[in-house]
Amino acid sequence: MVIRRGRFFSIFLLFFLFFSLGLSLIILKSNTFTMINHQSIKSQSSPRTQAYDDLIVDKVYTFYSGKNTVNLTNLNFEKGINYKFKIGVVTEGHSCHMEVNLIDPENDLYAIYTTNTTDGNRLSFKDYRTIPFGIAVSGIYTINFTKLDGPNMNIHLQILEDEQCIQKITDPSAIIRTEISKFSKQAGGNNDIIYHYLQEQRMYQIFIARISATRGDQLTNISIEHTLRDAADPHTLFNISLPSHLGDVYSAISYSFGTATAGEYKFSFTYDQPMNHTNIIVIIADKYLIASGEEAQPPENTTEPDPEPTPQIYVSIPSEIQLGLGLGIGVIIFLGLGLIGYAKLKNVV
Repeated sequence: MVIRRGRFFSIFLLFFLFFSLGLSLIILKSNTFTMINHQSIKSQSSPRTQAYDDLIVDKVYTFYSGKNTVNLTNLNFEKGINYKFKIGVVTEGHSCHMEVNLIDPENDLYAIYTTNTTDGNRLSFKDYRTIPFGIAVSGIYTINFTKLDGPNMNIHLQILEDEQCIQKITDPSAIIRTEISKFSKQAGGNNDIIYHYLQEQRMYQIFIARISATRGDQLTNISIEHTLRDAADPHTLFNISLPSHLGDVYSAISYSFGTATAGEYKFSFTYDQPMNHTNIIVIIADKYLIASGEEAQPPENTTEPDPEPTPQIYVSIPSEIQLGLGLGIGVIIFLGLGLIGYAKLKNVV
């Protein structure tokens, strides 16, 4: 009876130990999961937004009565990047006309924005305007924001770094060449030449666009002429039919061009612009393979040739050797017959 009780007690003790161990593992696992979960939530709190990261200037300025200008200087802009300039009145009940000018590192002035003073399109409370501007020359810029009329008011100014200029036009993954250039107004227009190697039997797409804003009360249409010279034959010139003018900012015109031969092609552009300075982008994108380039081959000759005659082999043996061979063979035959006859006689005896 004592043994049974001891065995029962031992079994109960083992069961209790295993149960306690399992419960401890479950509690430990639950606590570990809770700690990781809290840590994850904490790490995701107060994220910095992409817009905040791209802010260069974000401030409200007081513009005094009448004509008043705020100059933002020492702005470091990078070639190939689009920047956005935002303006908005933040004092309710106020409105004004404004103009915005930009001065590049070469000290050239771009007149990039104005409210039209003849149609009543005034800048009013919380009426934000956005001005895009793609950079052709890296360096330090100055932007002048000028209030042309109206009472004292506060105006919110923002400058943001946007995406790359190419991303506003086409998929960057297919781009094989990008040219961003600044052009200044001159008699007869500006000539721009780009050389680029193109592969044979492929389809390419070419984009042309103005990337710098121009104030609305000025002429903005840029006339364009474009030719493309063949790589294999410099005398072969392709006249590309395009719209007569470039459109608004980032409103690209494009065309497709399929190549027959590989080589360095010459892209020639002529721009005639009404504004003093403008930035233009040209993009060459590789789209797809048109053809394998296989050509028809001459037919093969299917007539079978006559079989060649089997060569005959002749062996010439001198007469002396022939005589010796004949005598030798005769002697061997004679001896053989003699031995056979002798053997038969011996058997008879």
